[in-house]
Amino acid sequence: MKLGLLVPILVATTSVSAKITDLQYMPAKGAFFSKTEFSQEQGEIELSYFGKNVSKSEVDETNVNQTLLYTSTDSLSFGVGLSYNIKSETESKYGPGSTINGTIRNYESSGLRDIELVLKKRLRSEETIVDLSGVYSPKTGDAESASTSKKGNAFDGGSSVGATLEIGGSRGHIQYSGSLSIIHDTEREVRDLSNNTMTKYKSTTNVVVGAEIKVQTSEIFFLKGSLGVASLDDQNYREAGDTTDTVIERTIGVVGGAAAQYKLSESSVVDVGLFRSISDYNVYEGSTSIFGDYESTVFNIGFSIEI
Repeated sequence: MKLGLLVPILVATTSVSAKITDLQYMPAKGAFFSKTEFSQEQGEIELSYFGKNVSKSEVDETNVNQTLLYTSTDSLSFGVGLSYNIKSETESKYGPGSTINGTIRNYESSGLRDIELVLKKRLRSEETIVDLSGVYSPKTGDAESASTSKKGNAFDGGSSVGATLEIGGSRGHIQYSGSLSIIHDTEREVRDLSNNTMTKYKSTTNVVVGAEIKVQTSEIFFLKGSLGVASLDDQNYREAGDTTDTVIERTIGVVGGAAAQYKLSESSVVDVGLFRSISDYNVYEGSTSIFGDYESTVFNIGFSIEI
C-alpha cells in the first residue's frame, strides 16, 4: 500500500510568517526544503480459523526516506520523495489451524521503492491555514514477492494517487490541525518468486481522517501527538490458476503517535517519533473465511532543513 496510508498527513501553522517548526510548514519563496528520515517498523500479523491459529508472522522492516521540495511562489511548492527499503524480514510460524502445523518460513526483501511526486497549494494564509496537497506515485519497476530462497524487492507493482485537504490554526503555544485524505491505488501485479507466477490485485480507494496537536514547551523544544482513522477498501486479488478472487475484507484502521521536535536553528530541526497502528480483517477464499489481526510499531528519526 502506497503513500503511507495509515500515517495521515497532519499539518498546521501558527502564523502567516512561515517557521520550520510550524505544523503546516511551507518554505519561503525560492527556497528548497530537504528532509531525511530513518524508520524502523516491528509488525505482527496473526491469522486464525474458527479460533485455531493458522499462522503468526513477525515483520522487521527498515527504511530510509528522502524528500526534496521547492517553493516557486508564496503559495505553491512541489518536489519528489525517494525511499529505500534497507531490509524487510518476515518470519511466519504455522499453527494447528493450517495444514503445515509446525512449519517456519522466512522471507526477505529490499530495494528502492516507487518514487513519489508531491504538489502543495496554499488556499488560505490568514489565521486559519488551508492547504491542498497531492501525491502521485507511478509504477517505477516490476514488483516481486520473496520466496524462502529468493529475495523480493520493494516495488508496489502499480500506481497510486492521493489528495489531502489540511486545515490548521493555533492558540498561544499550541498548534492544531485536521486533515482528510483520499488515496487510490490502481490495479497492480506482483510476481511470486516461489513459483514465478503473477498475482493480480484490483484497485482500491481508501479514506483517512486525522488530527494532530503540537505544544511548544520551550524556545527550541516541541511535543506532538496525532491520531488517524482510515476507512479501508476491500482488497481483491487472484493468483495464477485460480478461477475466483481472494477477498480481504477490511473496515477500519487506526494509528496513533507521539513525537518530539528539537530546533537546531531557524532553518533546521530534528524530529523523533513513535507510532502504533492496528487493524482487523477477514480473508475469504471460496467458502473459507480466515480472521486476521495486524499490529505495528514504527520508530522514526528525521532531519529537516530549509536551504
